[in-house]
Order: sequence, then structure tokens, then C-alpha cells
Amino acid sequence: MTDLLGAEAAEILRPPEETLPQYNIGLYLVSIHQTSYLIAKTLALAGCRVWACAEPSLAEVTSSAENPAWPQRLYFSWLYSEEGVSVMPSASGVPPLDAFLYEIGHLKPRFPDRLEDWMRAARRRVAWNTTDEERGRLANLRSELGTAYRYRRFISRARSVVVGSGAVYGRVASMFRTSERQGHFVHPMFLRDPLLRRDMFGREWLPGTARPIRLAFAGNPQPAGRTRILEPIARLLSRQPGIRISKDYREFSAETCLLHNRLAQKPLAVLWLAAAPAAGGRSKADSESIPLSDWPRILQMCDFSLCPPGYEKKTHRVVESLLHGAIPILDCPEEYDIGLRDGENCIAVAGDDWTSAVKRSFDLNFERIRSMRERVRSIAVGPLQVAGTAHKWLCKLGVTR
Repeated sequence: MTDLLGAEAAEILRPPEETLPQYNIGLYLVSIHQTSYLIAKTLALAGCRVWACAEPSLAEVTSSAENPAWPQRLYFSWLYSEEGVSVMPSASGVPPLDAFLYEIGHLKPRFPDRLEDWMRAARRRVAWNTTDEERGRLANLRSELGTAYRYRRFISRARSVVVGSGAVYGRVASMFRTSERQGHFVHPMFLRDPLLRRDMFGREWLPGTARPIRLAFAGNPQPAGRTRILEPIARLLSRQPGIRISKDYREFSAETCLLHNRLAQKPLAVLWLAAAPAAGGRSKADSESIPLSDWPRILQMCDFSLCPPGYEKKTHRVVESLLHGAIPILDCPEEYDIGLRDGENCIAVAGDDWTSAVKRSFDLNFERIRSMRERVRSIAVGPLQVAGTAHKWLCKLGVTR
């Protein structure tokens, strides 16, 4: 078969997403959370009808009192214009529902009686706990106690609790319910835009194809926690023999891939674009940032993808990398709830030692990388596709198995 990354290869796309049986899913939202959009859009793309009741109104979401370009607000506002998603006015009745997912977390529901009405309309009810556990033990306990108190009227009637991040067991809000992990998604734009979605979920690749980039990182080096991870890795790369560091993604074209496959190009190439946005939120020079439209193609040229946490513990970079056979280097494989295991389909960071994990990626030979990529592919073609992710949520909601 012709090398799919070569200049002479014809692009192969997977068939359109398989649609699931049409269920009516209720979604009750208390806070402005971008994951609300990701859940609703995923279910809608798979053929479900999503009925959302959002306590924050569209006027509040886009209020000039807050920056409307803040990503959380922007992505949440998309709920109001998505096909297959209906945001119900506050005075309207409750639609018939097959299952109901309601948010519990930091904020107290402003309209508990309305939440009560939505709960009554569905036989299957699941709580979605957006309270994270990324602080100290005492702060986590206070937060969980607060969540349990604010939602004491509702939690006991949930069949299970989906945990946004952190520990699954021993959390107060889910102590008497079955707990499950939320997992993670791609960047919201890869679900919203049809062309970007096609490229993210539809570009085919082969596990046995040699790739010209051994390791890639592209993104904002902030916040401080990410900077702390990246700086030692950058120093390591600058001293590593046999490594060529590139800061221009445009040099990696289909022609360079073809050359690499024929000549086994040396030295190993690293694509390193740790460039913070310029003033005003705009990106820097084109060579210092990768447009979303080029990101899937670049990932398919990488053996490994460095996936440090940013403002949240999880990152969409992991899911996007897996979809294109770039083996992620990450520090919390269990959070993604897709069976990631160190040395099999990812490189897991132990004891916050990111430089050792990066060194491991340079020590692996092609046969080992190919073997890992075959295991990655088994995840990419099923559970991580839109229908696979939607099916997982429908299982959490109890409407299918």
C-alpha cells in the first residue's frame, strides 16, 4: 500500500460517523463550563436530541462585564446555536427525556425547583461533578462537603456520579453512588467546524509508517506549572546529541516525509514551538504556531507528542495525538479513562520526572514504536471517534450498554 504520508498518496478518509439510536438527553447546567458544550455536541453528532436547561442566560454568558472572548464563555455560548441541541427558555416546560445529566459543583443551583422538574421527567438520572481535586487534601474535602450540602436534595436520586477530574473513590458527593471518570475530548473547534472535524476524525494512518518527527510540542508555555515542565526539557534537548530542533512546522511537508521514509533521515527531528501568544491574544509569526487546520497533518508526522498539563490537569492534546498515532507523553493516564498504560500506548511520567520520560522516547527503536502505535490505533478507530465517545456517555447515563 502507498505510504499515506507520502506526496503520491491519495488521502483516505473514514466513512461518516455511525449514528446511534436517537435518545432524548436532558442536560442541566449551573455554571459556564466548556465541557458542557463538548458533551452536548458529541451526543448531538451521534444522533441524539439534547435538551439543555442552562441557568446562565446567553446575555450573562456574553455580558460585557466579562471578556466574551474568554474560551469558557465562547464555547458555552455555542450551545445556543448548535443543530441537535435545544436550550430551553426558563418558562418552558420539560421535554420527555430518556436520561438526564445534571451538574453539581461549586455553585448552588439558582432554580432548584426547575432542576426538580427536570429530574422528575427522566427515569435515569446521573450527576456530573465538576468540582476538581487539584488542591490540597483539606481544601478538596471542604469543596466536596460544600457540593454535597448544596445538592443534598438531588444527589441521592442519581444512579451514578461522573467525576470531572481527580479521585473517583472516597469523594463525599459520590460516597453513596457509583462513580465514573469523565475522560476528555478534543479541542471544541474540532467538533464545531465540519472541515476541522473531518480532518481530526477522518484522516487515516498506518502504524508501520516511519515518521520524520521524533517528538513535538506546540503551544503556549504558560501557565507557570507548564513552564516549570518545559524549561528542563528544552535544556535537555539542546544538549542531546543527534537531535535537530526545528521551530518551523512548515518545513515538515509531504515531501520531507517521503524523503525520510526512503533515506531513514538522521539526526532525529524535534518540533518545538513553545511560543506564548503575542499581545492582544493574537498568535506570533506563522512559523511559531500551528493553525488548527494543519494540526492533524503535523501529528501524523510525529512519533511522540509531549502533553504537559496547562490550566487543567487533563489536556485535549492527548486525545488529538492518539487520534493520529502520535504516542502521548503524559502524567495522568488514568484521567482519560481509555485504558492508557505506560509502555503500551503512552509514556507515563513517574514522580513528575518529565525529562526521564522524554529520554525514554529517544531510546525506543522503530519496532517498539510501531508496536505501541498499533495499540494506539485500536483506541483511535473506536472509543475516541465521536460515536465511540457518545456511546460511552450513553452507557454512563444507563440508556445503553
